[in-house]
Amino acid sequence: MTQYKRFSAVVDAMAGYDNLLGLLIGDDVIDYSTSGKDDEDTLAPSLKAAVRDMKAYSAARDYRTIPFGYFGNDDATIREALANYLVCGGNSSETIDFYGLNLFSWCGDSSYAKSGYDGTNSRFGALGVPVFLSEDGCNVIRPRKFTDQAVVFGSEMSGNWSGAVIYEWRETEYEYGLANYTSTAPASGASTPTLLPDYTNLKSQWASVTSNTHSPTTFATPSCPSQSSSYWTLDPSVTLPTIAGLNIATITPTSESATPTTVSSSTSTPEPTQHSESGLSGGSKAGIGVGVGGGVLLIVVVVVLFFYRRRKNALSNSPDQGSTVELPVATPTAELPGMGIVAQLPGSGNVAEMNAGDATHVNELQGSDPWNGPHELNDSSVHESSDGQRTSLGTQPASPGMAPARTETRP
Repeated sequence: MTQYKRFSAVVDAMAGYDNLLGLLIGDDVIDYSTSGKDDEDTLAPSLKAAVRDMKAYSAARDYRTIPFGYFGNDDATIREALANYLVCGGNSSETIDFYGLNLFSWCGDSSYAKSGYDGTNSRFGALGVPVFLSEDGCNVIRPRKFTDQAVVFGSEMSGNWSGAVIYEWRETEYEYGLANYTSTAPASGASTPTLLPDYTNLKSQWASVTSNTHSPTTFATPSCPSQSSSYWTLDPSVTLPTIAGLNIATITPTSESATPTTVSSSTSTPEPTQHSESGLSGGSKAGIGVGVGGGVLLIVVVVVLFFYRRRKNALSNSPDQGSTVELPVATPTAELPGMGIVAQLPGSGNVAEMNAGDATHVNELQGSDPWNGPHELNDSSVHESSDGQRTSLGTQPASPGMAPARTETRP
C-alpha cells in the first residue's frame, strides 16, 4: 500500500499538466545479469499490476487518459520476453502504452549492422505499442558524434521506432553530459551552462533530420512469452497480485475533492500537494493570523484606555469641575501624541475640527508606519470627558483630507 500511495501521489501531482507525455511505472527494475532468472517471477507481474492500479486510479479521479510505460535495459537474455509480457494479453487496462529501450551499443563511427541496431529493430519493431530509445549515447569515444541519429530517424528504423532520448543533459562524473555547470552557482541560485562538443555534434545531427512523412503502422498485440526453464521462468497465465484493502470504488473524483494538486492555465508552477502530517493546515494558518491581528487590536485598545483614564483623572482634579471648560481655539490639544486634533467642548461649537496637515498621525501608535495599517484601529476610538462630552475618531485609515472627527453628547 505504501508504494501505491507514492505512485498515486505522482499521478495527482502531474495529471494537470497538458504537456505530460506519459508516466513511467519503472526503469531498469528487472536486471537479469545482477539478480538472476527468478527476478521476473515476482517483479514482472508486479509491474503489470502497478500499471493496472494506476490506470484505474487515474480513471477514478476523472483525469485525462495518461499513457503509462516502462524503460528496460539492453539485457539480451530477457529484454524481448519482458517487453512482450508487459504488452501482451489483450487487456489494455493492465498493459503498458509505450516501451523504451536503454541502448548504448552504437559507439563512435559505428554502423547499423556493427552496432546491433539491425537486430534490435527486428526484435522490437512490431511490439504493438510505440517504442523508442529511452537512453542513447555511448561515451566510450568522446566527444560523442551521435551518428546513430541518421539511422534512428532514417529509412532503416523510422517506420518502427519513435525517435530517441539522449542521455544526458548535465555533465556528471559519468561523462554523459551535453552541458557542464559550474560547481559554484551565483547568489541567485542560477548557473549558466557551458555547452560541450557533444551538444554541438548532436545539434548538427538533428539539424539534418527531415520531417517524417510516412503513415503510422498498426501492429498486432504480441503473444505472451512462453515459460522457459532457461531464461523466462514466469508462467504467462499467473494471476496479477492485488493490494489488500484497496478499493478503487472509494476514490473521490477531482470534481468532488480538493485533495489533489490542481494546475492552472497560467505559466506559474502549482503548489504540490502536501502529504506530510507535520505541516500546518490552512485552518491553522488562518487561526494564527486572526490571533496576531486580535493581539495588535488589544494593544491599541489598552493604549487608548490608558490615555483616556489619564485625561479623565486630570479633569477630575481641576478646581472647577462643575463649570463648562472651553479650550482656547488657538491651542491644539491632542488626545494622543501627535494627533493634531483641536477639541472644542460645549460653548465653543459642536464640531471638533481636524488639521488636515496632521491627519497622517491619526490612530497610530508612536513609531508606527502611517501607511502600513496593522496599527490602525478597526473600530471608532471614543475619548470621553467627565462632563459627558465624547469625541469619536473615524474608522477610516488616516489619510490627508479625511472627514473630521465628530463630537456627540451622551444622554
